Amino acid sequence: MENNMIKRKAELILKFMRDGLTGIEQIELDNWVNDAGENRALFEKLIESGQLKQALADYAGNRYKTWEQIATLIAKEQHNSPASNPLN
Repeated sequence: MENNMIKRKAELILKFMRDGLTGIEQIELDNWVNDAGENRALFEKLIESGQLKQALADYAGNRYKTWEQIATLIAKEQHNSPASNPLN
C-alpha cells in the first residue's frame, strides 16, 4: 500500500471513530474494508486496538501526532500481513 493510501485510510478510520465521515468518505471506507479479507481484519483490529483508542483520546491535544500514530499502525499491520510476505 502506498504511503499516500495509508495516510488516507488513517484519515478515514480516524473520522470513522469520531463519527465524522461524510457520505462519500463512508462509501470509500466501506469499499476498502470490503475489498479484501485482509482489509476487514486490519480495520477491525485497528478499531479494537487499545493503541488506537488511546490515540483517539489524545486527538484533541495533538491531531497530527494522532494521525501519525494511526498511519504507523496501518503501515505496520500491512507490512506484517501474510499477503505482503511471499514466504507465508
